Amino acid sequence: MKLINAIFFGALLITSTFSVMASSQNSHWSPDAHASLYRLLIENSGKLLSTNSVEWPDGRSAQVQYIKTKDNLYKCVDYMDASFVNTSNFCWVLTKPK
Repeated sequence: MKLINAIFFGALLITSTFSVMASSQNSHWSPDAHASLYRLLIENSGKLLSTNSVEWPDGRSAQVQYIKTKDNLYKCVDYMDASFVNTSNFCWVLTKPK
């Protein structure tokens, strides 16, 4: 089951990041443990650029949101159980090479 989840999640990330990555060839996504969708949108006046989602056969789902703040572009993923209760979330920031 973990392999199936990894395949679905990988497909979601590839699909949802294609257009963003096309414009940022030499950049990469770095985990940001302090970022959250709420903080980015409310506290940092971020702008929601797009949202994608995927569902598993057992009812669980994941939503990917792209948020632009004044200085950075973020990708946040929220996981929900079959009752649509948030079970976890992670955010990454697009980092340009030095």
